Amino acid sequence: MSQELTEPSGLTRLYVEVPLPGAGDLTLNADQSHLLAHVLRARTGDSLRLFNGKDGEWRAQISAIGKRAVMLKLDKQTAAQSAVPDVWLCLAPVKRTPH
Repeated sequence: MSQELTEPSGLTRLYVEVPLPGAGDLTLNADQSHLLAHVLRARTGDSLRLFNGKDGEWRAQISAIGKRAVMLKLDKQTAAQSAVPDVWLCLAPVKRTPH
């Protein structure tokens, strides 16, 4: 049975360094594959969210779990990438005067 993969903090979101252009297949690197397969004990058919900081957030479903790699099938975009406001925070700490 397919289910949304969750962690104690909520939905599982995974950062990937590849473009997320739309529907397609994606093979995760060894560290990410280990996290999903062995730490989170994900199963084929489970879904999670992917993001790369450029293309928004995408839902993906685990299509295969191998010894060293996990294959995902991108499903659909769940959130568009929002622009980050250009905010700067400047501090001027006050020096304490000696008594």
